[in-house]
Amino acid sequence: MSENVNQENKQEQENTDIPETQPQQEPSPETAEETFTVTRDQMEKMEQLAKMVSDASDKYLRLAAEYDNYRKRTAKEKESLYGDAKADTVKPFLAVLDNLERGVQQFEEGDPHRQGMEMICKQFSAVLEKLGVRRCFLAGHSMGGYAAEAFAERHSDMLQGLILFHSTPNADTEQKKADRLREIELIRADKKELLASQFAPKGFAEENRRRLRDRIGQLEELTAATDDDGIVALLRGMIERRDMNDMLHALQVPQLFIFGRMDGFISVETAERLAAAHPQAEVAWLEHSGHMGFWEEPEASERIIRSFIGRHGGQEMTPAFDSSDSSAR
Repeated sequence: MSENVNQENKQEQENTDIPETQPQQEPSPETAEETFTVTRDQMEKMEQLAKMVSDASDKYLRLAAEYDNYRKRTAKEKESLYGDAKADTVKPFLAVLDNLERGVQQFEEGDPHRQGMEMICKQFSAVLEKLGVRRCFLAGHSMGGYAAEAFAERHSDMLQGLILFHSTPNADTEQKKADRLREIELIRADKKELLASQFAPKGFAEENRRRLRDRIGQLEELTAATDDDGIVALLRGMIERRDMNDMLHALQVPQLFIFGRMDGFISVETAERLAAAHPQAEVAWLEHSGHMGFWEEPEASERIIRSFIGRHGGQEMTPAFDSSDSSAR
């Protein structure tokens, strides 16, 4: 009987040692790979479609870039046109303002005429502000420098920078006063053309006179066409103008002197003394110019002025006048 029991146990042990065979699972439809057969014609069409998409994308990007450039260009042109229109509007006012400033200097303090003209100057300043000219770089050439200094003294808050182009803050010396009185006598004696023929060539460096003889002729014609009383008033205004050196020292705006190495009206010695006396001001030299640097060296003059404006926060702008325009003085 024990043998039977042992045999049964052995049989059970053998049965438990036999692993159960797991049924093989069929791949589900989700995991089965799908295969396609692509013909050569279909492949060529897909390549064509891919190229069309790529070309369309490139075209879109180019159009987007061109539109962005167009938008920036038109905005810049619009700003430039607005600036030019503003300059054309302001320019005539400045000429009148210059003459008013000179006229103010003809009267003593407290004189009713002076008070009236000062009131008009203030009104002109208000007009400039209304036109949007709240702060500006002001450049004055020769006698225009005196007007620019007078404006700076009264309206420094409107200045972003002051440029004296072939001009000084000095009052007339006794010799200069005597020279101007002789010029007034020539005008009163109806010899304005003689004065013009002497003055115009002296404004240019000798090496430039032949090249710029047409400009010299224009200056002579301009002087001859100017009203006698107007010239006399300008000469008297220069004789009686105050020394403005202290005003420049106190002026809290960037300043620039532009001198010509061959200037017949402002000697190199005078210019160098001014440069030494005004360390607050920048100084630039036109090496081949007399008193008319904007005609004698127009590119260098523009480069100097643009550089000064750029260093002191001014925006790039279209020049308000062309160097060929005699009114640029």
